[in-house]
Amino acid sequence: MKTWNDNPYVWVIKFSRIKCPELARNPEIKERPILFSTPMVQVILKGCKKQTRRVVRDITYTYRQLKPIGDLFFFLSPEEELKANYHEKMCDMVTCPYGSPGDLLWVRESWKPSAWDCEGFWKITYKAGGNALNIHDGLFEDDDRELDFGFALCDLLEDKGCEYIDEQGFINTYQYIPWKPSIHMPKKAARLWLRIEEIKVERLHDISEEDALSEGIEIDHMGHTLPIYKDYLQTKLGFGYEDPILSFQSLWQSING
Repeated sequence: MKTWNDNPYVWVIKFSRIKCPELARNPEIKERPILFSTPMVQVILKGCKKQTRRVVRDITYTYRQLKPIGDLFFFLSPEEELKANYHEKMCDMVTCPYGSPGDLLWVRESWKPSAWDCEGFWKITYKAGGNALNIHDGLFEDDDRELDFGFALCDLLEDKGCEYIDEQGFINTYQYIPWKPSIHMPKKAARLWLRIEEIKVERLHDISEEDALSEGIEIDHMGHTLPIYKDYLQTKLGFGYEDPILSFQSLWQSING
């Protein structure tokens, strides 16, 4: 995990939200999952978050970045290493694990089923709020996994004393089923789809005020003449920064340290 003080290289992924992924899909467009916390899902739903930063991993050399060629990004070693180890590889070449411009990302968020039947119907609700998703052709691609998941839910509800009525099944299940971690969300449960518009690499500290705002930082309150942006390290209202970059810094530190 890279902290703010580490000032790591980050993937800057700019995206737009799409409502009907079925219309955008074709065999040449790749689809990948991406995790977002509940607060970040909420600002995506509001239309405030249009980019995200993720640490560039699996690189040894962080001295200098060269201009990318296509999907390849290059990271050089220091000049003194170049002189001393001229016979060794002097740069890392990496591609963004989240894809390329035009590719799609489906958002994994905290979720749980609130209703289902034996015919493949599932109603999925989300911790971030917003509209539930109704699925009519099964939650998983694998039938055995679908059955196992359904049986596990029934066992859970029975153990917790959830009321069961013949012809209806378990009722008022919502209060008995805990939120499931985003990492365990199946693709069919995704309600948010994002199209990658641009990918670049920069140092974390190089973020601009405009980009900090596009990261979805929120206004805590209004000052005398300027908005005061939220301090994500504080649990009480009334704290914040006039500088959106400092607000973003607190957001990064609240997640990564």
